[in-house]
Amino acid sequence: QELNEQGQGPQGQGQRHPGKAAVSDGLAGQMLKRAARNAVGIVAVHACGSLTDTCLQIAMLLRAPIAAMPCCYTSTARGVPLGVRRALGVAMAADVQRCTQLQSAGCYGTVDFSAIPKWISPMNR
Repeated sequence: QELNEQGQGPQGQGQRHPGKAAVSDGLAGQMLKRAARNAVGIVAVHACGSLTDTCLQIAMLLRAPIAAMPCCYTSTARGVPLGVRRALGVAMAADVQRCTQLQSAGCYGTVDFSAIPKWISPMNR
């Protein structure tokens, strides 16, 4: 549904999205239209080894939201100091490094990190 210059739908009503307030000002409406045209999100499930890092690089390049569930951490903590890898383990050190890279890219307001239950998959966060 197209929005007019004021960010409103055809009946002059604010455009509504589930769980979101109405878009009522012109700038927000224009931003919403632009984002909808270029909407890209990346989901990486069981992105083995460095494939997770490739997906993260693409997301940062596109400034796209990403949800990643990495697996197989072989060679993924390169560049992380040995003492950090020893203290945290390779998998956690790699994930901390990835979070730091995403935050440093400046295109993500929040970088969140959580673990899924081990009974679902013991290899993934």
